[in-house]
Amino acid sequence: MKRKFLLIGIITPIIVLSAVATTIYFINQSTIRNSARILKRAVTDKLNDPESARFRSLQLQSMEGSVINRLKLVELKQYSLLLKSWGLLFKYDPELFQLCGEINAKNGFGAYVGYKPFYISGGKDPIPFIATENSDNFPKRMCDIGKDDVVYTEVNPSAS
Repeated sequence: MKRKFLLIGIITPIIVLSAVATTIYFINQSTIRNSARILKRAVTDKLNDPESARFRSLQLQSMEGSVINRLKLVELKQYSLLLKSWGLLFKYDPELFQLCGEINAKNGFGAYVGYKPFYISGGKDPIPFIATENSDNFPKRMCDIGKDDVVYTEVNPSAS
């Protein structure tokens, strides 16, 4: 009888934690994919021919860090903080994402201009920065800031 209670006492928390972890994972994946889609659309909205946009080397970065990096910062003594504010550690805030990559689109004459680096940050009204000859490599510098906190990538070229 004691063995049954012991097994139930061990198995139940494992099942509950597994269910919670799986739910958080799928919520985060949905947030990540939706944010990438919204930011890609915000970049193409500023183009002459939005339908012609092609992306490559996309990286969605979280300015708050990846979940794993955030957990590494929590010390063993601070697990009470983890219980009180678990959402801050395990969930992503879409407003703290930035999307980096390269974009190619048609100009006013209908010709593709070639891939150019771009950067866009999340938020209520995201403003894309697409590299030009005069841009001082701003998109690349911004993307280098969050390069350790990539949460989603698309390497192959694709249409918007």
